[in-house]
Amino acid sequence: MDQPVDLSGAIVNDNTFKISIARIKVTITGIRPASPACSITPGVNFFLTDAVANPGQYFTADGSSGPGAGIGDWQGGKIEFRSSPNFDQTPCLNKTISLRYTAIAP
Repeated sequence: MDQPVDLSGAIVNDNTFKISIARIKVTITGIRPASPACSITPGVNFFLTDAVANPGQYFTADGSSGPGAGIGDWQGGKIEFRSSPNFDQTPCLNKTISLRYTAIAP
């Protein structure tokens, strides 16, 4: 991960009404295999950027008539290694990072 990696996804709306989301909050929930030297604490080994809709707009998903029928897209989040010549990222190499995406209402 020499450069920031873009994050994006789908919003599945099982409600019968349209939903609007101002921001998708991104958090690291785990690293496998676990390594005490590779931290999930924000800013220690990784920087995360939440996905934020353009000013005055929202990520939306229309209401659905059945489970999973209302779908919308989001993009704009990022994950990247903390970059510093004095910081060793070796303990984080070849790990699987689990992320949680949380919808934040307007």
